[in-house]
Amino acid sequence: MTATSAVGVDIACRPAGGSAFPERLVVGVDGSENSLRALDLAATIACRNGSAVTVAFIRHPPIVAGTVTIDWSAVFAPIEQQIAEAARKRLAGLRWRLLVTDGAPALELERIAGEAGADLLVLGRSDGSLVHRLFSGSVGGHAATHAPVPVLVIR
Repeated sequence: MTATSAVGVDIACRPAGGSAFPERLVVGVDGSENSLRALDLAATIACRNGSAVTVAFIRHPPIVAGTVTIDWSAVFAPIEQQIAEAARKRLAGLRWRLLVTDGAPALELERIAGEAGADLLVLGRSDGSLVHRLFSGSVGGHAATHAPVPVLVIR
């Protein structure tokens, strides 16, 4: 026995005041493989829908006890360059910008998505250890419950 459904979907129907497809994407990229997969998916969505993309890199230095002075801008510079190059390759011909900020990644991504008027926030799943997640939390998990826009987390 097979079940069938007679439900029709009107794909021409759009929500009042906007498109059913994301027009503005924010993608959080930290250089990890999963974040680069999130960038790939954001590029695919943007290409198909003509969406504008904000690539967000949040510099978040670890909390270090003691009096050691570290130039975090020098530490993050190669990662920022890698992200910029990856974005240039993947988003060639599309409308995009790279936004680099400092702060707690989950909070900054929520703020950026809200300020950018994003329709979708795209993130890569963290491969952090249990200890990392206990101290820093899951960016995707936090964003999924607190972000002002829908969140897509990529594995």
